[in-house]
Amino acid sequence: LQDSSTEIRAAIWRDTLPLISEYKVFGCGLGGFESAFAKHQAVANGYTVEFAHNDYLQYLAELGMLGFSLLAAIAILFARDALRPLFAASDQNRRLPLLACISALAGMALHSFVDFNTYIPANALALAWIAGIASANAPERVRRSRSTHDLQSCYRNAWKAPETLQHAPASSQDELQTLARAVSNRGSR
Repeated sequence: LQDSSTEIRAAIWRDTLPLISEYKVFGCGLGGFESAFAKHQAVANGYTVEFAHNDYLQYLAELGMLGFSLLAAIAILFARDALRPLFAASDQNRRLPLLACISALAGMALHSFVDFNTYIPANALALAWIAGIASANAPERVRRSRSTHDLQSCYRNAWKAPETLQHAPASSQDELQTLARAVSNRGSR
């Protein structure tokens, strides 16, 4: 191997394209790149190529268009949900950790163009951990889960004391009052 790392990676990427064409829809299976790549390998003969050195090409080869599209949709939805509160959050204690997480995830996404980051278990775990912190620091999600918890608590306690209805969100008070009347009518029978 006298070629530079960049030239070898580019050749591996070129050799990965026929593999992607061969398994267009469903891919060759997660973890199947190494064995499926062997028949398309024109670079570094005599060496086993375990990874495409590009997470996106490797996932496309292993998952096919169907699996890759699903994975991409999940990533895009997560990015949208993580970025939206970043600009809406007024609390700097939430915005700064969220910005740090988004920056780390963006760095990992960029590095994945030239390496196999997510195939290294420690990197995949760090990626999941950072994504979890980003989700936990999104103010919109915190507000939504808190109001859902309040609403569930009101539903649970409506039969005990109708005065708990005053703690429910205004949009749900009519529904809760109807539920409380139904429960109390059932109890008086």
